[in-house]
Amino acid sequence: NTKPNNESENGEDEEKEVFDWGVEDKDDSDIYFSPEFGNVVFASAIDGWAFRIEQFAEIYAKKLGTKVDVLKKTLWGDYYYSPKEKKIFKKQKGSLSPMFVQFVLNSIWEVYQSVNQKNKEKVEKIVSALKLNLQARDVANLAKDPKGTLQAILTNWLPLSEAVLSMVVEKLPSPNTAQK
Repeated sequence: NTKPNNESENGEDEEKEVFDWGVEDKDDSDIYFSPEFGNVVFASAIDGWAFRIEQFAEIYAKKLGTKVDVLKKTLWGDYYYSPKEKKIFKKQKGSLSPMFVQFVLNSIWEVYQSVNQKNKEKVEKIVSALKLNLQARDVANLAKDPKGTLQAILTNWLPLSEAVLSMVVEKLPSPNTAQK
């Protein structure tokens, strides 16, 4: 601890104790929530779906010919993908959307729009492209029960339980470790 001289309100010098607790020296990055750390789940409990960045990184790594680890770090934040150049950029080029919007939100939004517009052809195409195992009635009831169809698609594609459980398994310490 140090004792600097400080002037009080009445102009007199006073000694005040200033303590250095060493807080700044400790790396505390592991206590922050951030999607690229894998400790955030994006979810809609009402529609029964959830995802982690890792899930979309795995989906798009194959399609883009990129490593999963690179996509885990770049799917969140100010990163932009140029399909023409097949490159990821830190700065926006032209009218490119951030990668999170381009690959994640637009994909989910496409499902919502197709179902809400009751576009059976497009819904069937999405179900086929995602290789989902739905009951025939889920898509057949699109006109009568779009909410049920939407939930069936999203809970099969992005199951809430899978996203939460995978994060718990990966991020929480084992009971033995946590007890120490």
